[in-house]
Order: sequence, then C-alpha cells, then structure tokens
Amino acid sequence: MCINKQNAEEWIGKFLEGETDNEEEQALYKFFCSDNIPRRLKKYKPMFDWYANGVQESYLPPRRIFWKRGFISRISVAASLVLACGVGMGFYRHYQKMQVEYECYEGSYIIRNGEKISDVKQILPELQKTTRMAQQEEREINRTLKMTPDEYVKGLKSDCVKQKGQQEELPVI
Repeated sequence: MCINKQNAEEWIGKFLEGETDNEEEQALYKFFCSDNIPRRLKKYKPMFDWYANGVQESYLPPRRIFWKRGFISRISVAASLVLACGVGMGFYRHYQKMQVEYECYEGSYIIRNGEKISDVKQILPELQKTTRMAQQEEREINRTLKMTPDEYVKGLKSDCVKQKGQQEELPVI
C-alpha cells in the first residue's frame, strides 16, 4: 500500500473514522514523517507525529490556538483600561471646572442669623441667586433706557395703577 499526495486525504478520513488497520496506520505515520506533505495536510502532522512516537507524552494542540485566546483577553483588558481612563479624565475635568467656578467667589461670605458663613460650597446657591436677580434688574434697566419718553410715562402710570390695586388688597391692621 502506498500513500501519496493524491490519496492522503482519503486515508486520513479512514484513520479518523477508525477504519484503518495497523499496517495502514504505519504507512500514514511514515507519510507524515516525510518532507513531502501538501500544505492543506500540514495541520495533521503534529497529530501523526504523536501517534508515530507511541503516544508517550501528552498531545497539545499548536500554541497558536492558545495565543488567540490570550490575544483576545489582552485586547479586552486594554479596552477596559482605556474606558476607565476616559471616565476618570471626564470626572477630573468636571472637578477642575467646578474649582474654577468656586475660585471666582473666593473671599465671598454671607451673614445668616448673625453668623458669618464663608464656605463657598455653602454660599454658592445664594450667590447664584443674587447674580440672577442682578442680571434681571440689568435687563429691566436696559429695556427702560430703550423706551421713548412717552412710553416711559405710560409705564409709570400703569405701575401706579398696579400699586394702588395692591394697596387696596392689603388687610388693614
């Protein structure tokens, strides 16, 4: 019996199905010990070398398979680290932005119930409220400055009427 490049796949199939006898298996081992193995069959060489050596040591598949698994896990770890660094940088930038906001109010204080409070984090809402009120007053003044004298007088008269209506609604003590 002669195993060559043309019929080797057929013999490998028989071997894997368990349909070969000892003589045919020896011929397969001999074929795979030669240097004349087609490229498509080279993947079977380590297995047949193991059988040819009498199954003495444990057979391990080629290292490439384990390398692929390790490569994927390394990529996963690297992606996780990049993600963690990105989130960390986002928090750090937010913290820096808050520090800049606090720095512009450094030295500010409020007096509440006779007690001076200078902790910026505690007084920041009060400061922001005051800033919003000042901006609203500024918009009102700008609107008034853009009025003609006749519009201004009409506005004053309507304000007086509103105030009289409010005074009548107040309870008398």
